[in-house]
Amino acid sequence: MADKKEEPETEPEVAEPKPEPTEEEDKAEVSDIINKANEVVNKQIRANEETKRLLDRQDRLMARQALSGKADAGTKKPKKKEETDEEYTKKFDKGEVNPLEDDIGKQ
Repeated sequence: MADKKEEPETEPEVAEPKPEPTEEEDKAEVSDIINKANEVVNKQIRANEETKRLLDRQDRLMARQALSGKADAGTKKPKKKEETDEEYTKKFDKGEVNPLEDDIGKQ
């Protein structure tokens, strides 16, 4: 069997405390934070302007649709065909109709 070499024990490294930052370093750090915050604010302002522009465009398109008669507003849903009792019975026998559908929808 191979001999295992024993490694000398080392003392754990102790992190040295950092010296207190000077007033100039504090001011530089604060100004960096402020600059980053200003960048974020500017990006948000640009994003808000873009969103406003897109919403205005969407409003114009929807108004144009409504005026041209291509919008869904004012349209009526087609009426359901009235079934005879015999037709309903055939569908019920095939399992195509749920007799409790009306009761479920009212709850």
